[in-house]
Amino acid sequence: MKLKLCARELEQHPIRGYIVDFYCAELKLAIELDGRQHAEAAYDAERDCELSKAGVTVLRIINDRVRTDWVGVADTIDNCLDALAHHPRLRRTFSPRRGEKED
Repeated sequence: MKLKLCARELEQHPIRGYIVDFYCAELKLAIELDGRQHAEAAYDAERDCELSKAGVTVLRIINDRVRTDWVGVADTIDNCLDALAHHPRLRRTFSPRRGEKED
């Protein structure tokens, strides 16, 4: 599946042995759609650390939010793309499920 947003085409992509759900190579942004299986965050934290070492910013979005608030999800993705486009050194893990940004 491909996602086209803000004139950027995003699709699955392998990085350091992991497959990210959607990836924008230009901005080094990975978008992960997380289901209930991600309640155990230890694996995700390790994975995010490896992706960060590769200079990739990870945006995590809960599947339920995609189904119930697509406009809000699109705004979140758009804001992240805009921030990265205007601040190329910005590299953070965005985790809307916790309602905050982590370094």
